[in-house]
Amino acid sequence: MDFPIKNVLRKPDLAGRMAAWSVELSEFDITFAPRGAIKSQMLADFVLEMSTPPGENSAQPWTLSVDGASNIRGSGAGVVLEDPDGVLIEQSLRFSFKASNNQAEYEALIAGMKLAKEMENSRADLLSKLASTKRPGSHRTFIQETISRPSINEEQTVMVVEADDWRSPIIRYLQRDELPPEKEEAVKIKKM
Repeated sequence: MDFPIKNVLRKPDLAGRMAAWSVELSEFDITFAPRGAIKSQMLADFVLEMSTPPGENSAQPWTLSVDGASNIRGSGAGVVLEDPDGVLIEQSLRFSFKASNNQAEYEALIAGMKLAKEMENSRADLLSKLASTKRPGSHRTFIQETISRPSINEEQTVMVVEADDWRSPIIRYLQRDELPPEKEEAVKIKKM
């Protein structure tokens, strides 16, 4: 357990102002920890970025729209991601592998979800700055990407030849009109 008042009172050489602030802040469960050299502007920018206005919910939904297509010339997809402020991020995907229409749409959905995660986590500040520098009504960003292989790898399958079982004589009769040498078995199979 950490007791900030105890730490302040143990070190009488601390400035009076520091001790007073530590006592004041301790009632809010705030502890003092010395920090490294941080420029004041960086700290101010961090506080501004991390704060949300009162009453505003920080977990607002993003809208993701995808469309994929495939033809003889190739396959690709389009992704449109809209953040809560109306900033549009458009992504064009070209696949350098064969894909069906459904697979192209699934690849677009996966790429869109990755893009949303990237945008929300690592580039949200960049997007807000980008949006604030563009003229009103044109909050759009376009990203083009080539995907070289599918997101989900195809499983390799091997055809296994099974040993003879009770179905084998029936299958041979149906496929090749071949009856077993035993008369009783041959009669049974013909009756089926």
